[in-house]
Amino acid sequence: MTIGLFFGSFNPVHRAHLQVAETFYQSTPMDELWWMVSPQNPHKSPSELAPFVHRFQMLRDAVQVEHNWVSDFESHLSTPSFTIDTLNALKEKHPHYQWKILMGQDSWNALPTWKSGDLIESLFEIWVYMRPNGESLRPGKYHVLDCAPLDISSTQIRNQIRLNPESKEIPMLLESTRAYIAKHQLYQ
Repeated sequence: MTIGLFFGSFNPVHRAHLQVAETFYQSTPMDELWWMVSPQNPHKSPSELAPFVHRFQMLRDAVQVEHNWVSDFESHLSTPSFTIDTLNALKEKHPHYQWKILMGQDSWNALPTWKSGDLIESLFEIWVYMRPNGESLRPGKYHVLDCAPLDISSTQIRNQIRLNPESKEIPMLLESTRAYIAKHQLYQ
């Protein structure tokens, strides 16, 4: 079985996440796409993150495509969530699976600074989606995802919510995500 992995904080999930994930699934043969929600990314401040349970639920509500699976696998591992530790745990649990990884160009460029980043690059098929900032990609073993992602980030969305928590005009969010954020008063 071949599994695509899309790691992230999804803080919150937005339409660009959905767009690149579907393009990834359509671009390379795989059986399923697993969304790996990080409880605590070692490169992000815990104070910026909504609680894991909320990010996980928003993602489950947003991802409604049959071949997608939202995973809480990393929540059962020690934190912070180092990608190599998750990959090793996945390989141990599913030794016969093949793994493909989707990451943004910023993550690809930073991969050499990650815990065992060189090992991740050498052992796994990596697909990189470009961000609108035009930053070039470092050399290495990867595939470029043929997708023009929307010019949006979770940080921009959180800032917009902080400025106007009552706003219903956040087009990059699915309505289910916007309603969940409002109900639970997240990012205010």
